[in-house]
Amino acid sequence: MTNEGEEGKEVFVGQTISGTGRLFAPSESRNPGGVNGRVRALAQNYELSGYVLPNWTASGAERFSMRETLRQIRNRLMRHMENVFGEHAPLFQAILLGNRENMDKELVNAMRLTGIVHLLTVSGMHLTLIALMMEKVLSRVPCGRWMRFVLQTVGLLFYTGLTGAAAGTVRALIMAVLRGLAKCRGRRYEPLTALAFAALTMALINPIWPLDASFQFSFFVLLGILLTSGTISAWCARRMAWVRRHPRAAEALTLSLSAQITAMPIQLLFYGYVPLLALPVNAAAGGLMSVIMMGGIVCSVAGAFVPTVGRFMGGTLGWATGSAEALIVKLAKLEGNICRLPAPYVWSIPIAIVVMMLFSSRIRFGKARRKAFAAALCALALSYLPRFAPDARYVQLDVGQGDAAILRHGRHATLVDVGAANSYDALRYLRHEGLYVDSLILSHLDEDHAGALDALMQSEIDISSVVMPSGTQVEDASTAVQNGFRTAEEKGVLPETVSAGDRIVSGDYVFDVLSPREGLTGENERSLVLYTQSMGTKILMMGDLPAKSEMDDPPDCDVLKVAHHGSKYATSDAFVEKTTPSLAMISVGANNRYGHPTERVIKALESVGAAIYRTDESGCITLWLSDKSATVQTYLNGSSSNASPAAYTP
Repeated sequence: MTNEGEEGKEVFVGQTISGTGRLFAPSESRNPGGVNGRVRALAQNYELSGYVLPNWTASGAERFSMRETLRQIRNRLMRHMENVFGEHAPLFQAILLGNRENMDKELVNAMRLTGIVHLLTVSGMHLTLIALMMEKVLSRVPCGRWMRFVLQTVGLLFYTGLTGAAAGTVRALIMAVLRGLAKCRGRRYEPLTALAFAALTMALINPIWPLDASFQFSFFVLLGILLTSGTISAWCARRMAWVRRHPRAAEALTLSLSAQITAMPIQLLFYGYVPLLALPVNAAAGGLMSVIMMGGIVCSVAGAFVPTVGRFMGGTLGWATGSAEALIVKLAKLEGNICRLPAPYVWSIPIAIVVMMLFSSRIRFGKARRKAFAAALCALALSYLPRFAPDARYVQLDVGQGDAAILRHGRHATLVDVGAANSYDALRYLRHEGLYVDSLILSHLDEDHAGALDALMQSEIDISSVVMPSGTQVEDASTAVQNGFRTAEEKGVLPETVSAGDRIVSGDYVFDVLSPREGLTGENERSLVLYTQSMGTKILMMGDLPAKSEMDDPPDCDVLKVAHHGSKYATSDAFVEKTTPSLAMISVGANNRYGHPTERVIKALESVGAAIYRTDESGCITLWLSDKSATVQTYLNGSSSNASPAAYTP
């Protein structure tokens, strides 16, 4: 454990830490497309996280822990790989040990965009390859089949624990054990039965596991392969002569095709895009994985006994993988390499499973099967169509003590502020909804409003326009914000500046810029104040503008985005009386240390009859806009209410 301002201290399992700090319960998802931290934590067997301030002490005796022992072995192996593979070690550390902390971010992103990032997480594929390697080696050992089974099981258990026991690895372990038992007893191994048994066993061990993303990916994709690969292979064999001539290549392509088709719903659910190059890249990568894993193991073992030979072999293999890495990065940069689509509804997944079952040649339904398959396919399409509705919405994201809002029409969006540097909520929402960003507008460059710019600019989402207030100096912003503008410049996106009197046209939205006005100085004082109308609803967005810098004659509005998280220094009583909002939105972090929003601001809004919605209480707030009325929907409790149509008369 290390702390700022003091040397790192060593602490061992079984000891008690005494000191001052803070513990946090992982939060649930507060935005569409967000990560449920509580589910992730419980799936990884912890309930709280936190930090300890300097001057903590550790007391008590160390006790044996298998998990800690495996962690130490893993660290030694990682250091050994650094000696053997040199600069290429991070790739082998990720593929063999599941640790990608040292991986180049550009390469990881490129592998994500080409659909092979799963290779960097030890999963079912990795354990299956290890199991096959061990089976091949143990077949030469002069012992009975039961002893081989025991040795293989112990080895797989060790590897599973060594690599962190991810859901996909545990699933593959259970299925490998069942396969070994079937072989020892002379029984036929049925993969679908083994998959169902693995799912039931894991759900009994940890009931939270089925909610974890890695569990869902692992089971859904393998289920799809088992159900559809036979049908796809038979169809290809009947219609393509080369499939019959090259069965091994055809098998790899068939497995890749069935995996990509069946993974699409889950891929969209979690990432919001489909890698169009995934089919050929996965087909090639699947064949290379056994070479990379076996080569990595052989080089590591050789390096342990004869370091010079190990380094030579590791350097040669590293050079070969380096060429593959460069190719992947180039492929990821190709125009149109991904197809961005909105995530399906969760209830569409069971329909997709029914479609796969009806498509499978394993399950026979007689002559009615084709009709049932067509009906299920239509039901799946109809369940997805509403995600493409051309509706208008104002979305106030919950980014904690920060700010980020999205004004969208159909699948086009204008992003106003992006949240802090450690906030990925805006990016996740854009991915989840499959949105295209027409413009990114920064009200000002404080980190809680512009810190996540770098993450957005590095993502696969194209942002062609960044707008900020005139008179703002990027050099005065935080390092995180400067990094964002640097990345934007590398992508050829130069910021545009606007001031009072200008107009911003972004897709179907037109924003009148009411501030910054001449004579105002200071970051908050020069915040962009934006006024727009959509479907007859008038929206006024105040940035962090202080009360002393408010306009003398502001326009009346239906929706007021309250300035500066409800600070006592903003949103004066007189301003509220002049704008007379029917609805007020406050972006504020739960239990923040500033006391936002203040009681005075709340009372001022209540005095004009405004309905108040706060992100700390409601999570993401969505205002659905139509010609006659507007409906507010909150994410945390799913409640909605129809605003008075009279309040939204154009």
